[in-house]
Amino acid sequence: EKREEAMAEDACLGEKNYVGFADRYAAVAATKVHNAHYERPNTLSLVPADLSGKHALDAGCGPGFYAEELAARGARVTAVDATPAFVEMTRRKLPESSTVFQLDLGRGLECFDGELFDVVLCALVMHYVDDVGALFREFRRVLKPGGLVVLSVGHPLADWQWMKRRQPENARTYFDKQLFTTPWGGFGDPKPLVTCYRRPMGDYLNPIAETRFFLDKYLEARPAESMKDVSPHYYERLNVEPLFLMLRLVKLGAN
Repeated sequence: EKREEAMAEDACLGEKNYVGFADRYAAVAATKVHNAHYERPNTLSLVPADLSGKHALDAGCGPGFYAEELAARGARVTAVDATPAFVEMTRRKLPESSTVFQLDLGRGLECFDGELFDVVLCALVMHYVDDVGALFREFRRVLKPGGLVVLSVGHPLADWQWMKRRQPENARTYFDKQLFTTPWGGFGDPKPLVTCYRRPMGDYLNPIAETRFFLDKYLEARPAESMKDVSPHYYERLNVEPLFLMLRLVKLGAN
């Protein structure tokens, strides 16, 4: 028990959020409306359908939903996550030829050689990372020329509107990066408390420009048609205003 407490004290933000919550998250997110019928299909729509012969990095793999799909499309998959329970879940989903291990993205990707991957997928992870500019630089370094980054984040304007509605006492200005904590609904009781960063759009787009990525696709997500039957309320709402933003970036030239 003392060892687990010491690990938690030294853990990064992502790992701390999912201590005691990873199993519940994995069970619910598999079919949860905002994940299964909204964010996940939109993010995966930006990944090539045929990844045969490609090496893909799932950066912040969670319970392995995306890594499993990357493997199904033919990729050789390397998957990393800060949460040990997610690492084990992902390892069970993937072929033995895959590589899965614990890694805090906020500390860089020094364990990987340069120009190693054809695709980097980073889904709903950057809100746990303080310095996203450093992470974009690392993504560029480990990608081959012409390689892709596919990422999803909370839409900055949606996050700001949420802050104004739910935590008006903390809603100082849209323009500043802000660390906040909120209970997550839909995952049972007690509601898990999740701490993450809210940041303006420029905190994503400027580092992308500075690292010389080409912005190939900017997708303000609409729900999949499958959501219409599962949750008509959210289907209508998310067709009016977006909750998530997906980007596909291309590395032009060498390091």
